[in-house]
Amino acid sequence: MDLEAAETEQGAASAEHSEAMAQHQLLAQRLASLSESLGAEVQEILRKLEEAETARNRAQREQERERDTLQSAERAKASHIGTKRAYEQQLPAQEYDLERALKSLAPFQRPPVEAILEIGTGEHPYFERLHKAVASAAFTDEQLKSTETRLSKRLAALDEELGTRFHSIQAHDDGIVLISVADEVGEHGLVRFHSRLGDRLETARHLLEDHEQKLFEDHLLGTLCGQLRERIQETTELVTSMDKVMRSRRLASGKSVGIHWKPHGDTDATRRELLKLLGFDKHFLNSDRLAKVRELLSAEVQSTRRERPDRTYLEILEGALDYRRWHHFELTLYDAEGGATRLTRRAHSRLSGGEKAAAVHLPLFAAAHAHFSAGQETCPRLVALDEAFAGIDDTGVPELLRLAAEFDLDWFLTGHDLWVTEPFLPGVMHYDLAHDPVERAVSAWPILWNGRETIEGEEHPS
Repeated sequence: MDLEAAETEQGAASAEHSEAMAQHQLLAQRLASLSESLGAEVQEILRKLEEAETARNRAQREQERERDTLQSAERAKASHIGTKRAYEQQLPAQEYDLERALKSLAPFQRPPVEAILEIGTGEHPYFERLHKAVASAAFTDEQLKSTETRLSKRLAALDEELGTRFHSIQAHDDGIVLISVADEVGEHGLVRFHSRLGDRLETARHLLEDHEQKLFEDHLLGTLCGQLRERIQETTELVTSMDKVMRSRRLASGKSVGIHWKPHGDTDATRRELLKLLGFDKHFLNSDRLAKVRELLSAEVQSTRRERPDRTYLEILEGALDYRRWHHFELTLYDAEGGATRLTRRAHSRLSGGEKAAAVHLPLFAAAHAHFSAGQETCPRLVALDEAFAGIDDTGVPELLRLAAEFDLDWFLTGHDLWVTEPFLPGVMHYDLAHDPVERAVSAWPILWNGRETIEGEEHPS
């Protein structure tokens, strides 16, 4: 009984054991299957986590680069704002410089200047054509000074030829000298003035017939006769006064210089006779002599008309009756004993440096003295000299200053090397000028010589 029970229990236990083993195998299979399934998912999760980490790092690096780019952009923006403000501050000055530059080109655009420079027209911009035209121009300061001197002489000759009705005008524009001629209407360029002059000449030719001109001349010359005589006598008296004043001012060597106003040596017989009659006192000019004077003046007019047929009638009269062209000035050098020698170029070259300078300047001082002496006592006696005493040695300048002081004239002198502290001068005011091209300004430093000492920085009356 017990055995059967035991066997039964053993069979039951064996069955339970088999069932348990089967259950265990099933569970083991399920565990293996679950483990295998879970391992693949974990690997996928880990792979995705790694990819996410990589993407996050990449995003951080991009963010850092963008942050650096943003900071650089902000710094560049700040720099650009500063540059913009600086340009805005410079803009008025640049606009001013541009305006000046454009104005400086205006003279080159005038037809006569374009023709001289051969700027012409073409496919290239105007600035390039202008640069090409002037690029080869090269000159020294000495050449520029020489050109300015020649130009001044030519203009003086032009003014003399133009007479009193017209006068030339110089306009300086950034180193360019523009010449125009003014008449009663206004200013005209040389080309335009030449055209106007031709028109006026053509008109004047038809204004008076020959017989009308003859009647006009008889009346006009009769009136001018007295004026010519008075002018010649006044000039003679003025030159005589200048000669007296000049001879009273002796040079350091004891010599003196005199001046005379004489008819030209090659004067023809007609003009010599005319000058002789004009030299008579008006009380001795009877009707016959006056008629002869009118006849001789008419001959002068006819001679000038034949020489210059292109001139208007008024210009012919002005040229024919200009008594200044009938005479010339002559200088005489007197030694300490009173001996006289004509001061020619050769005689002048044998003088010392100081005497040469005095001989040239003394007539100018005397002319200014005589001119001012004809006015009232309250009239100013001011004379201005540019580049005063240039080229004169140190021994000649004091001599000229002494002569200038003796004529009781007030002087306004400019020069590069002027320093006047002579004891015979009661007062000299120096102004030392300094140019600052950066500031576009000129400063003046006053230095006073009061006859005893120099005082800098202030203007003292004593």
